[in-house]
Amino acid sequence: MRRRRASLPRRMSKFGLRWRPVCWFAVIICILLGASVGCVWQKVKLITMGYELRRLSLQERTLVASNTRCKDVVAKLEAPVRIEAIARNQLGMVRPQSWQLVSIRMENPVPPPKPDDEEPLLPETRGSIKGFSFAAVFLD
Repeated sequence: MRRRRASLPRRMSKFGLRWRPVCWFAVIICILLGASVGCVWQKVKLITMGYELRRLSLQERTLVASNTRCKDVVAKLEAPVRIEAIARNQLGMVRPQSWQLVSIRMENPVPPPKPDDEEPLLPETRGSIKGFSFAAVFLD
């Protein structure tokens, strides 16, 4: 008769008991190594974001200063005193005298245009100057 050999369960091979602590040790080392790499990556990312934030704040300061200078230049160019000086000196313009202004009064002024959702103006009133008062300047 053949003698039956006692078999071990598949989980527990003859080397499994010896290698099991080594495998657990390797798994723990991999987890610790992954966590430490994650921490280092996070610190490096935080430092690079800090540098980028500093660079962007300096860029913002220069752009705000440039915008302020541009606004000052526009304000100087739009100054009424400067515009009047250019009109008088370079273009030869003068202020009109009171006798040079003529006011025209219309009898039946056209009502202001209605909003877009309402009916459009009739073709005969569209584009006409009927109803608008204006001053004509006559230069001799």
